Amino acid sequence: MSSEQLLTWLRGRQAPILETLRQLVEQNSGTDNTKGVTAVQRLISEFCETLGMQSRMVRSPTGANLGLIISTPAATRVITNGGKVPLILGHADTVYGPDDPFQYMRIDPDDSDRVIGPGVADMKGGIVAALYALNALHQMGRLAGMPLIFAVHSAEEKPSPESDQFFAELAKLCAFGLVIEPSLDGQYQIVTARKGMLVGRCVVTGKEAHAGNDHASGANAIAQMAQVIPVIHSLTNYDSGITANVGRVSGGTQLNVVPCSAEFQFEIRVETAAALDSIAKRIRAMNCAPSSESLQVGLPYVRIPGCGVTIEITQRVEPLEETDPSHALAKQYAEAAEQFGISRSVVPMVGGLSDANQLAKYGVPAIDRLGPIGGKMHVSKGEWLDVTTLVPTAANLAWFLLNMQSH
Repeated sequence: MSSEQLLTWLRGRQAPILETLRQLVEQNSGTDNTKGVTAVQRLISEFCETLGMQSRMVRSPTGANLGLIISTPAATRVITNGGKVPLILGHADTVYGPDDPFQYMRIDPDDSDRVIGPGVADMKGGIVAALYALNALHQMGRLAGMPLIFAVHSAEEKPSPESDQFFAELAKLCAFGLVIEPSLDGQYQIVTARKGMLVGRCVVTGKEAHAGNDHASGANAIAQMAQVIPVIHSLTNYDSGITANVGRVSGGTQLNVVPCSAEFQFEIRVETAAALDSIAKRIRAMNCAPSSESLQVGLPYVRIPGCGVTIEITQRVEPLEETDPSHALAKQYAEAAEQFGISRSVVPMVGGLSDANQLAKYGVPAIDRLGPIGGKMHVSKGEWLDVTTLVPTAANLAWFLLNMQSH
C-alpha cells in the first residue's frame, strides 16, 4: 500500500473514526473515576484485540490499575528473546470528573471542523488516531509482524508514586516512545524537550502568644514564612529556563494570636537534570531549626528568633532532554509527515509535563505532541479538536512505523 492508498483508506473511515472518538469521549474517565478509566481502556483493548493484538493490565501491589499494555505478536517474540520494541504511549484519564457538567461531544457551532468535548484533545483524539493507524497497518497485513507496543497510562493528569512501576516496566520493553499528546497552536508539532519539576513544601514553626498582652514572647511563623517565599521566587531565571512558583499558603488561627505555624507549597521547573540537582541542593540548605539566636550563617533569608524552617522536596519529575536518538526520531517522523502534506515543526522547550517525562527518567528516547491538533485543554466546555487532522495524524504514525520496520 502506497502513502496515497493509506490516506485514501483512512479517509474512507471518517464515520467510524468519529464514532470511536465519541464513544471514548462520552465515557467519563476523570483520573479519580477509576471505573471510568478502566472502561476507556477496555474499549481500547477490545478494538486492538480485533486486530490480533494482546492486552494486559499492569496493577500495583495493592491492585490499583496503573495502565494497559497492548502488544503485537511480533513484539511478544522480540521481548521474549530479550529485545526492545517501539512504543506508542497515551493516557486514558482526563481532568473532568463525573460531576463536571462537561460530559458530551458536540460539533463546535462556530467551526464545523471542530468538535468540543471532555478530553477530546487531551488525549482521546490522539488515542483514536493511534487506533486507526494500527487498523490501517492490520488491513495492509503488516501489523502482526511489526514489533510494537501500545500503552495507555491510567493517571497521567495526577500521577501517583505507584505510576513509576508502570514506566519502569515499559522501560524494560521499549526502545523509544511516541507520545500522542495533541499538537497545539493550530499546527502539527513535535516536542523533543520538556522541563522537569520539583514540588516542595515548607513548614514554618514559631511560638504562640497573645498579640496584645504578650507579643514580645511570641515568634511569628507567618512573618518568617514571608522571609522565605521571596527566596524561592528569586530562583526564577528566565534566561536559564528556571521558573519558581509558590501556589498555596496557609497559617495562623486568630488575629489576636501570634501564629505558631505556617506553610506554603511550591513548584520549580527547570530544563535539565543537572539544574534539578542544583536547585534541590539550594532548597535543602534553607532549612533551620528553631533557635533563640537571630543569625544563622549561610541562610539566604532573615532569621526570626524562635522560628524554625523545614523544607522538603515532595516530588521530582525528570526533564525530557533532547538526545541524539530523539533528534533522529523527530527528523524521521517529520519526513514521514511530508508524505501527506504535513509540515511538523519541532517546538522549543515546553514547560508542561507529560508521560514523556516519565520515560526520560529511565533513559528511553521519546518524542511528543504527535496527536491531532486541539486546544483549550483542561477548559470545561471549551476543549476542542480539529477533526480534519485525525486522518493525517493516523497516516503519519502508520507511515513512520512502516518505514521504521523497513529499516
